[in-house]
Amino acid sequence: MEKNNVSESVQRESMIRAMIKVYQKDEENKIIGADLADFSIPPQVNGHIPDIVVKTPESYVLLEAETCGSIDTDKTKLQLTTLHNYAAQNNIRFDMVIPKSCLDKVNKKLSELNISAKIWSAANF
Repeated sequence: MEKNNVSESVQRESMIRAMIKVYQKDEENKIIGADLADFSIPPQVNGHIPDIVVKTPESYVLLEAETCGSIDTDKTKLQLTTLHNYAAQNNIRFDMVIPKSCLDKVNKKLSELNISAKIWSAANF
C-alpha cells in the first residue's frame, strides 16, 4: 500500500472513532455498526456500506468519513449519491465527517452532486 493511502486510511479511522464518541455522548444513541475491525459491520445500503449507522431516539443516521484525497473518486461519488438518496427517501439523517482542511472542496463536490449532509469537521483529522 502506498504511504498516502496508509495515512488516509489512518485518518479515516480516526474520524470514524471520533464520531462514534460524539454519538455515544447521548446514551440514547446506539451504534448499529461501524466500518472498523472492532465493531459489527454496518448493514449494506443498496450495495454500499456506510462508515457508521446510528440509531437515535428520533431516527437513524448514516455517516460517511471522507478524506481530501477520497472525495473526488468515482467510488466515493457513487457511494455518497446512493447513501444520500436512500437517507432522503427513508427520512434518515445523512452525515459526513471530513478534515477541516478540505471543507470547501467537499462542499463544492456535494453541491455538484446535489447532496445535502450534516458536515462534521475538525482541524485535528
